Amino acid sequence: LVAVLAALAAAYTAYRLWRRFRPRRAASVAPAVAPIVVDSRPAHVAALLELDRLEAERLPQQGRLREHCTRLSEIVRRYLGARFGFDGLDSTSSEVLQAIASRPVTGDDRAIVREILASTDWVKFARGAAGIEEALGFVGQARLLVEHTRERVLEPTGSAP
Repeated sequence: LVAVLAALAAAYTAYRLWRRFRPRRAASVAPAVAPIVVDSRPAHVAALLELDRLEAERLPQQGRLREHCTRLSEIVRRYLGARFGFDGLDSTSSEVLQAIASRPVTGDDRAIVREILASTDWVKFARGAAGIEEALGFVGQARLLVEHTRERVLEPTGSAP
């Protein structure tokens, strides 16, 4: 009995020493919060760069038409939202059209927005088919829309004293 008690005491002591000197795991640290990135570029500059990037990826030619249309829709929505002050990414197509209705956008440019959003929605949600040329043409239409609706900065006139 004494031997059993001595063995239990030795095991308990060993366990306590192991708990005290074992390598500790790092304390549970809250995951780092990703910094909020604010794009300070004008909306039209960011949109045109994104359109260039999308065009360079040649997604329709790789059979990735749905991805192309989804990204194009996001670019147009992000641009319109940033340009006219509404949340374009979280808006439905009809909400985007409603939001730009009271903004200084011509009827032709509204028609471009309507056509791009309707066509990209058709491909994204109804899995409709658009041709490669049509999909690439939407990028050109989006570029035209950005150029027509971009914010103009007035250059100072006259000579400086």
